[in-house]
Amino acid sequence: MMNVARKAIEEPRTLSVLLTGRSRKLFSKTILKILENGGLNFDMVVLKQAHPSLGTRFPTTMGFKTGFLTSLLKKYHQATKISIYDDRPYHFRQFKEFGEDFNRNLRDHSTSRSRIKFDCQYVAETHKNLNVLEEIKQVKFMLRRHNKLAQSLDFVQEPPPARLLKRVSKTGYMLSPQTTSGLLERFPARPQRGYINTELFGTCVPIKSGKCDPRELEALGGIGSRVGFETVSYGSYDDCIWAVRVRPTSPDAIISTADETPTVLLSKRAYVPDYYVNRIDNWEDVSPDDPRYLKFTAIIGEQLRLQISVTRIYPSETMVDTKNIYRAAQAILPRSVEK
Repeated sequence: MMNVARKAIEEPRTLSVLLTGRSRKLFSKTILKILENGGLNFDMVVLKQAHPSLGTRFPTTMGFKTGFLTSLLKKYHQATKISIYDDRPYHFRQFKEFGEDFNRNLRDHSTSRSRIKFDCQYVAETHKNLNVLEEIKQVKFMLRRHNKLAQSLDFVQEPPPARLLKRVSKTGYMLSPQTTSGLLERFPARPQRGYINTELFGTCVPIKSGKCDPRELEALGGIGSRVGFETVSYGSYDDCIWAVRVRPTSPDAIISTADETPTVLLSKRAYVPDYYVNRIDNWEDVSPDDPRYLKFTAIIGEQLRLQISVTRIYPSETMVDTKNIYRAAQAILPRSVEK
């Protein structure tokens, strides 16, 4: 997408626009800083705000976006094509419908203007992770900032600080971000029904769901032990889940895995449970002379689920409900080297 954006920016006959439903008042500085860091100089950067020509209220983000695009196309009445890129499946479909409705209105009102070619592209999710320790560091920084702000507010009862809770969701042979990227590039999911609601993984060879018994881990070498693997085969099931089978590169390696054959889940539809990987039966061999073949090193580690628990605050009533703890945010870290 960065290359697509830069190409549009450099094209003299193309109007490049970044359109977001984020509030101009709250997010303009942040978005402009992101664009500056990426070296992206769009002709227009449009954030959500009340505007006389668009109407003063937008019940939905999509209403704001289509209202802006309608005004834009009226302004540039000689335009013949508009390309729209969006990573939200629902918005992607709505943009296609908007294009059809726009051209239908042109036809019904017998205007001299020619039809607009709407090129709507769904931007599939890509897999990229921060270093796990850096991610935890950033979450802790946000918590400290939140707690400092909460303590500065005027409450009858001072709210307790928000806390970061951790639990082990999975133990396994954790893959590095580079290995994950390599697998997803070599074995991309090509669903027949499109990429919408397809999640990417490729982060580990599971040993067990949850935390392993310490004695079991010690028998495998303990947290931090390294094991070499190589790809063996690739398969999918019912156009909804994709995985690659692997095996240790050393015949003497002692391993334990959740699946009978060591398997890396690569991607799946959002509604599909992980255990569907065991339903794959059409495995395609990946030999060492196959260009997709990959050797990699994995590290025994634990996948953490971070949960932020914070007390609900009622500023208008200057009171704190200390009993109502709720899940404000949750992130799954793909690997953990934290001791």
